Amino acid sequence: MTGFAKLLGDGLSMGLGDAISEHAEHSMIRAELAREAWEFKNYPEGEIAEMVAIYESKGFSKAEAQRAMAIMTKKPAYTNAFLDHMMLQELHHTVPGPGKNPVKDGAIAFGSFLFFGSLVRAKPRPPLSPPWAHSLTPPCTPL
Repeated sequence: MTGFAKLLGDGLSMGLGDAISEHAEHSMIRAELAREAWEFKNYPEGEIAEMVAIYESKGFSKAEAQRAMAIMTKKPAYTNAFLDHMMLQELHHTVPGPGKNPVKDGAIAFGSFLFFGSLVRAKPRPPLSPPWAHSLTPPCTPL
């Protein structure tokens, strides 16, 4: 019974920890995305220059990097794609999609912990013997 209680407690801890940490991570990424969107709206030249520098550091010539950024920022419809790409290249964050739910991920972690934890059986321990138990056994004498 205590084994099941421990498994349940550990699973709950893992599931809640996963959900809380993912929620915090998603909030931070979305806040950074909002900041980058504001910067791109108010100072697009600066954001494009940052991306050109990143592309140059990856081996592109300045002309090639500028051409790539000109294509990515050509139409307002490309703005979200550009911002997602900028988040990945500049900040190394993948923007979570609208279907990404930290509570669902926490529930999956909880269920997985319970399922796989219940498959492993603890090896039973031998009973502990008191230190004086060996003195109670009769000595062996040869016949």
